[in-house]
Amino acid sequence: MWWQGLQARERHLLLMMLLVLVIFLVWLWVWRPIALKQVVTASALETAQSDLVWMKTAQSALSTTPATSVMARAQRGNQSMLALVESSARTANLADAFRRGEPDGSTRVRIWMDQANFDAMVQWLQDLSTEYGIVALEADVSQLDLPGLVDARLLLSER
Repeated sequence: MWWQGLQARERHLLLMMLLVLVIFLVWLWVWRPIALKQVVTASALETAQSDLVWMKTAQSALSTTPATSVMARAQRGNQSMLALVESSARTANLADAFRRGEPDGSTRVRIWMDQANFDAMVQWLQDLSTEYGIVALEADVSQLDLPGLVDARLLLSER
């Protein structure tokens, strides 16, 4: 009713404003969310691609480490695993802490350390892993009252 009361020019102007409003609402509720989602997805894709590049680099670095069991045995020659662990503990200044070591099969060794320097022990375990392919399967480490010193029970094994 009020529409018929408007002049043709006013109706034309209202139709144009309605068209602009519809276009704006379509942009606001349809186009804009799709565009924003596309930006977020593109960013996630870039992150995933950079992660993939990093993982491939890390994989190639890990595959070239000399920590395979065959190479580790060749490096230590005829020396038993227990003898190697004991001598490397002496080299790492852990001889005073080294209490006992005993073989646990042909590829495992159990180690007991008392009042060992924690930092030196962790570095020693890292060196065993990288140089000889010997890793800690189990570690029971107890903090002592003296700062930096621990008691440790370790089960070491060839990788």
